[in-house]
Amino acid sequence: MGLGMTTSTGRLAESAVHRGPRVKGASGRKRHAYETFAGHQFDTHGRLMRKTQVIHRADDRYSESVVNDETGEVVRLVDERLSAHTGHGSAKFMAAQSLEPLVQTPKDKS
Repeated sequence: MGLGMTTSTGRLAESAVHRGPRVKGASGRKRHAYETFAGHQFDTHGRLMRKTQVIHRADDRYSESVVNDETGEVVRLVDERLSAHTGHGSAKFMAAQSLEPLVQTPKDKS
């Protein structure tokens, strides 16, 4: 599936997203066994970046590469266990919650 969008700079970003079959995860909800993204995205400064991302839940792998299209500079290169990839995107909220103490201590009533 090809997607296109235009930003205020007038440049077009093209991308392709592919998803595998749905499988039941540890939480009980069905998610895709793997997801891939390959294409161009704009960073927060409006620069065009070439991005490749693979999320493979069955193999517990997350990989991502982000390259500045104009300079060829590798901005980000990640290859790690998916279970170790926390504190990013929607997981930011979950990572912040995990920092809270698991057991609440009663307050003194003095």
